[in-house]
Amino acid sequence: MRKLLILIGCSVGILFLLAACENREESEIQLGKKFINELYNVNEESIAPK
Repeated sequence: MRKLLILIGCSVGILFLLAACENREESEIQLGKKFINELYNVNEESIAPK
């Protein structure tokens, strides 16, 4: 019984990983890049002493 539960759990985990890897669309990647660029964008005005 324990081996069956471990087998089912591992199978479900592998299916989740495969689904996550196949679900990478270009628009989502571009959106992520845009978010990171805006988040870490350092303007010279914001670091200049006042």
